[in-house]
Amino acid sequence: MSDKITMKFIHAGTVLLKILLILLCSIIFLVAVLTAIQYLLTNNEKADHPAPGSMVDVNGKIMHVFTEGQGETTFVILSGGGVGAPVLEYKPLWSRFSEHGRVAVVEYMGYGWSDETDVPRTSDNIVEEIRAALQGANINPPYVLVAHSIGGLYAMKYSEMYGDELEALIALDITLPRGIIQAKAHGQTVQQTLPPFGTISLLRKAGIMRTILWMNPLLVSGAPQDVYTEEEARMIAMVTNWDYANNTVNDEFLHLERNMTDLVDTKFPGELPVLMIQANPPGEQSETYEWFLSERKRLVQNLVYGRVKELPAGHSSIYWVLSDDIVKETLSFLEEAGKN
Repeated sequence: MSDKITMKFIHAGTVLLKILLILLCSIIFLVAVLTAIQYLLTNNEKADHPAPGSMVDVNGKIMHVFTEGQGETTFVILSGGGVGAPVLEYKPLWSRFSEHGRVAVVEYMGYGWSDETDVPRTSDNIVEEIRAALQGANINPPYVLVAHSIGGLYAMKYSEMYGDELEALIALDITLPRGIIQAKAHGQTVQQTLPPFGTISLLRKAGIMRTILWMNPLLVSGAPQDVYTEEEARMIAMVTNWDYANNTVNDEFLHLERNMTDLVDTKFPGELPVLMIQANPPGEQSETYEWFLSERKRLVQNLVYGRVKELPAGHSSIYWVLSDDIVKETLSFLEEAGKN
């Protein structure tokens, strides 16, 4: 009797093992199929959807610079970090600015249609690339830099290196260099805030991210559903699927703490008009919020033309939902500073 029971357990164990092996093989096969689909679709999509702007050679690599509009004022949009398709995602902002001048959106190395690079992602290197890309696209200074989030670090570095080429700087809830000191005071590090790019990259290469974005095209960007048309949302998802969370972008975030530290004591040129816009989510004011507000005021307090403006929106959503307000505040500020 006990032998029969033992045999039944062995048989059940064998069946369970076979089922697990079948499931494992099925998963491996599915991932292999999705990986192949990801590779083929990416190549086909890139061939069918060339960059809408100029492809500029910068140190042997290609950077994408998109332009729109005409006029004496040149607005240069510097996106936040980790954006899959800056030209597409910042359309709510640049489309408004293009009604009042020429707009250029520079896609950093590793973003959108731009190539990846092995050049370390220091602020100095990124600024040199931005400058070379603009010049290569025949977009000459002076510029009004419109920088968002991490793009603010590059705008600050640009003002430090080539301040004479700038007409003004519009800082949209930019990353503040001294935020690193504030974080350490609260027992935090910049590294703790970094996205898991390694995992995301694996999901992209395996075609899993493509499947997810097929169901929700704006999942990675985080944009509200009513900001883009269905076609625009699908385009954003498509370009994001190509090369999101690549090694270049990962290296940029690994350099974030160094880039912030490098600018801790930086001051804007005294004659440079700087408008700091701080996102002010309704009902979310806190000690941290007040620190950011005071730090922005400190940065502009000794400028001939420096202003801090609070707008009711979240950090990421500010250029989605308040683009009209941003343009209005910018034009008013430029006129006050005698730059418009």
